Amino acid sequence: MDNEIEELDYLLSDHFGRTPSASQVSSNSDDGTYINSPNDHSFSEDENSSAANSVDCRARNFIHQHDIACNNSDEYESDVDDTYIVSGACASGDMDADYATVRQFLEIGCGCKGKCTVNFEIGQVYHHILNMRELTKEEKDIIVMSNLKCGNGLTTKRGKPRKRSMVSYNAFQKPVCKKTFMLVNDIGRSALENLVDHYKQNGPLPRKHGNVGKKPSQAVIYDDVKRVVEFLQNYADTYGIPQPAAPRGSDNTPPIYLDSGKTKLTIHKEYIESCREAGVRSLQRTAFCEIWKSCLCHIRIASPRDDVCATCEGHRKNIMKAIEESEKLEDAENFKQHVINAQKERELYNDCVKRAKETCILSSDKRTNHYTFDFSQNVSIPHFSRQMGPIYFMSLRKVQIFGVRIDGLPKQLNFFIDESETMGIDGTQTHGPNAVISMLDMVLDTHGRGESTCSIHADNCPGIIL
Repeated sequence: MDNEIEELDYLLSDHFGRTPSASQVSSNSDDGTYINSPNDHSFSEDENSSAANSVDCRARNFIHQHDIACNNSDEYESDVDDTYIVSGACASGDMDADYATVRQFLEIGCGCKGKCTVNFEIGQVYHHILNMRELTKEEKDIIVMSNLKCGNGLTTKRGKPRKRSMVSYNAFQKPVCKKTFMLVNDIGRSALENLVDHYKQNGPLPRKHGNVGKKPSQAVIYDDVKRVVEFLQNYADTYGIPQPAAPRGSDNTPPIYLDSGKTKLTIHKEYIESCREAGVRSLQRTAFCEIWKSCLCHIRIASPRDDVCATCEGHRKNIMKAIEESEKLEDAENFKQHVINAQKERELYNDCVKRAKETCILSSDKRTNHYTFDFSQNVSIPHFSRQMGPIYFMSLRKVQIFGVRIDGLPKQLNFFIDESETMGIDGTQTHGPNAVISMLDMVLDTHGRGESTCSIHADNCPGIIL
């Protein structure tokens, strides 16, 4: 039984995407900053003070963690030239290609007068290369520098800086040329030259990146974080919908929901514009979102309201209400078959849209188009995604919206029908066949492109719409 339910969950996840959270509003996090609003009636002064201190601590903690991450990345960062390679080896690290490269090098020779490759065997060099690849960067540097020898010192007998100093290379306790040394130690030319320069200056000591301990000019500082936090707090005070209490299982900060029509990108653009007007530096969207998530996780964007399939909800309730295992299996199988049929319908819809977009540039006899239309009935103006109690008892102005999507252009047309423009007694015929056919005929007549064929998708309400 558990396997069937788990399989159904996977199928639902693939069909509907990410499973929505149990709450009505998702916990999306974004970033923005303005100036704190002094008029906050959701908390007392003590609660405001504690909340401000909490946000300030989160901001300082964010800067501290950011500095640690930058130092760790700089400590182990290496430039592109410090790359250990086998000359001629394939990028995928194929063992046969490396072995063939070593064998070819030893058979042809290095070309030096000492013929240093004669004393080595293929397996000996090949296994040494593999061992070098298993070491860390610091361990490789130490092993390579231990096989180097720089003679004559850094200065001449007269005390002047020596421009060129002789460097001798050893491999398997035998002197070799530079070319053979690079092959045996799996190191490139630029990396070897950098190691030689470091060895001449500092001896066989581990290398450190030049940026270790230095803070880059573009690093995030506390003032930048503070501006982002203030922007978001002011934005939430202006446009947010505060909740009376925190949800169960979270901290004591009540969430504030922003309009679902807003996104992180649009809020970040407003933040950049405010920084430009103030003449201060603005942060990029990634840092902006990280600060929002770390310091102001209680400010969230409300999720848009979606239509729910009645068949899916019926199957879910049947599975929950079933007592015997056979009933649960039967309901789960029916639910699974319903999702499979919905997937086939979606594939057909996507195929129609794809053909309409691909043939829109062809001649009219080869062109096809795709139309989708639906009715949105009794939409109240003004419309709120989160209905407040007092508004429920008010008689708002209601309109009918008939939308037609033309995927071949692409374009969408919306017909707004006011209360005074409805058809029939009390507007009962507004969404009937006469009104729908008239508006659809108008769309085909004015926005049609003379296509030979077309496909139409509409709401599954033939008794009402058509």
